[in-house]
Amino acid sequence: MRPVTSRTLLTASLSVLFWSALSAIAVANSDPDTEARIQYAFYTVDVRALTQLATGLEQSAAKDLGAATYLLALTHYYLARLAAAAPAKGTAPTAASRDDVTAADASVAAAHARLCLGALEQSTRSGVPAAEALGLQAACSALLGRVAPITSVLSNARSASQLRSAALADPRNPRVRLIAATINFGRDVADPAARERLLDDLSQVIPLFEVERRGTSEVPSWGEAEAYWYASRAFLAQGDALRAREAIEQALLLAPDFVAARELTAQIVGSTAAPASQPEAAAP
Repeated sequence: MRPVTSRTLLTASLSVLFWSALSAIAVANSDPDTEARIQYAFYTVDVRALTQLATGLEQSAAKDLGAATYLLALTHYYLARLAAAAPAKGTAPTAASRDDVTAADASVAAAHARLCLGALEQSTRSGVPAAEALGLQAACSALLGRVAPITSVLSNARSASQLRSAALADPRNPRVRLIAATINFGRDVADPAARERLLDDLSQVIPLFEVERRGTSEVPSWGEAEAYWYASRAFLAQGDALRAREAIEQALLLAPDFVAARELTAQIVGSTAAPASQPEAAAP
């Protein structure tokens, strides 16, 4: 075995620094690939991968390279959502939205929401369209208001203001429209009248994603699979298992590894299997 010398350690350290620098540059200069990795990590509930991506993007954002600041904000937004969706302390998070957030999970979610907002303050200098930055700001502000009740009034007011500005900047931006439609999803999906409005909004949002997908590939492009997932949850809450299944199948076509979509599929199948297992009623 070759002895470890100070020269060996120095060479190893320089090698690590070199490849870290190359990784940071690759993150900045291959935005579509980076965003795809961010989305995949979120869909598969891979907190470790998201954390590693955030570290690389922080290095790129510090050099003001490309859209790294926006992608860094998106990564922290997804980390905040996964923390807020954690079922209980000490267990792995799921990708589904839940309201029973523990104190520890809420603290982690709030920290990531604040990091998201901090990164977005710099995104205007990196060529990110105003509507995209303002829309994600609105989402992170709203999430912060949900997981940090002491800031809820101010956070919700900021979120509403940011959404209005985002809509003015680009009224047909699908991500802005998705965020606006689902900003109060947990509350709206439980109320029949609000749920009807929610489904109407989503029916207008989804075609915007389809049009965008047929166009040129640009960054950001996230949100379409989530739009179908939200629609499926709303249809299921309405008792329409058939349309819920159709929507979730579309989500899985776009993102086959979407853990939350798979969980919802199992829930939909369970809701339709129970009546089928009962004996058929006799004809009158």
